Amino acid sequence: DTWYSKKRNKDGSRVPTQRCGVGRRWRVRFTDDTGQIATQFFDKQSDASRFDASVRSDVARGLYISPSASNVTVAEFAERWRAAQLHRDSTATLVEWTFRAQVNPVLGSRPIGSVRSSHIQAWVKNLDVAPSTARLVYSHLASMFGAAVRDRAIPMSPCVGISMPQLPRAEHEVLT
Repeated sequence: DTWYSKKRNKDGSRVPTQRCGVGRRWRVRFTDDTGQIATQFFDKQSDASRFDASVRSDVARGLYISPSASNVTVAEFAERWRAAQLHRDSTATLVEWTFRAQVNPVLGSRPIGSVRSSHIQAWVKNLDVAPSTARLVYSHLASMFGAAVRDRAIPMSPCVGISMPQLPRAEHEVLT
C-alpha cells in the first residue's frame, strides 16, 4: 500500500504518506529472470495480489516474458535474428529479401508481442508470390518467431495452425 505507512499514530490510525490519494495505490515489486527489480502499480489490492502470484510463478518456472522484450518491432527482431544466422551468401540474400520485401511492409512496424495468428494468416493470404515461394517465405518468418519464443520475447509463436496455399499438382508422365 503506497498511500499509507506501516507506522501507526498513537490512536492506532494509519499514517498517510506523501503519495496518499495520488496515483495507483498498490505496488508489486519483483525480481525478473534477468535479476532486475521491476515494479508494477495497481488500483485494487486484489489485482495486485493476483499479478504478484502470477509473475512470481512465471519467474520461478522460467516462463516470465518481460513487457519490454515483447515491445521490440518485428523488423528490429528480424534484423537481429538474420545477423545471427549461419546462412550461405545466397540464402542470406534470400532471407534478407523475404523480410525487406514481404514481411516488413506488412508486419515490420508491429511490436513482436502484438502479432497474432490472424495477422500471419492474413499476410499469407495476401502474398503475391507463387505458392512454393509463399511456403519458403513463411518458413523464414516461422523460424524468426521460433527464435523469439526461445529468447523469451513472446510466450508462443503466432505461426501455429497457419493454412498455406496449395501447391499445384504436377503431372508425372510414366515412361513405358
